[in-house]
Amino acid sequence: EDDDDWDDFTPSVTLSDSTDESSLDSLLVYATWSKGFKAGGFSRLDEDFLSFDPETVTNYEVGVKLDGLDRRLRLNLALYYMEYDDMQVTVTRQLDDIRVGFGVANAGQATMSGAEIELNYLPNEHWLFSLSADYIDAEYDEFDDLALNPETGLYEPIDRSNEDFGYVPETTLSASGQYNLDTDVGLFSARLAYFYKDEVFIGLTGGLVDEDTAYLDDYQLWSARLVWMSSGDHDVEVALYCDNLTDEDYFGTGNIEFNNQGSRSLVSGIERTYGVQASYRF
Repeated sequence: EDDDDWDDFTPSVTLSDSTDESSLDSLLVYATWSKGFKAGGFSRLDEDFLSFDPETVTNYEVGVKLDGLDRRLRLNLALYYMEYDDMQVTVTRQLDDIRVGFGVANAGQATMSGAEIELNYLPNEHWLFSLSADYIDAEYDEFDDLALNPETGLYEPIDRSNEDFGYVPETTLSASGQYNLDTDVGLFSARLAYFYKDEVFIGLTGGLVDEDTAYLDDYQLWSARLVWMSSGDHDVEVALYCDNLTDEDYFGTGNIEFNNQGSRSLVSGIERTYGVQASYRF
């Protein structure tokens, strides 16, 4: 059977083993193999609409899910490796001296490996601590693109396999601590949270990998929230909150392209924001 026929299927196989479900604590170990695809389509990257092929990915994953310490500790850990064929990426192409085409093209082959961890811990009835982190090692094995030669007016192939993945941070991290106190007048809850995101590449055209302006800096954010909920069913809730406590100056997203009419567009992150929220559930 033609290999292309497999693009219409998304098989998945998972093997797992777990402890006795009747126990308060539990351990699940699993291994998964799966394959998926993203449909192709058309983009205006030339005078006419150009087609791009479906993207296929094969994923290998192993992981652990643990509930321990009488269900006061929960740990999820996963390691994965993904192989992409005909990966779809967003690119720009110079159409003439003024116009620029913006759309999707196939990058060829790429691999992505990484680790994910989620941890929740309740040391007692008042405290809850949470942590989640992601690490991604992504690289193109093959990324053949086209660029317009202004002298000949013809598109010429360029190799972009040395670029970083666009909009994929190598590391992200979030952590929080929450204290709950149940009283005669209601439940009080105080939460402090932290978030970190590594730098990301935002280049849409080739030749930008060595440009500092093609990267968004890493940033970290703090937020706080104090909540009171009425006794009983907690129908009434009033919260004081503050996001971006330290008033971090950062860019949330953006893009850059270096065609004849090169441009860079950035979107500022949310400034320090605080306020009061109230709700009633009925």
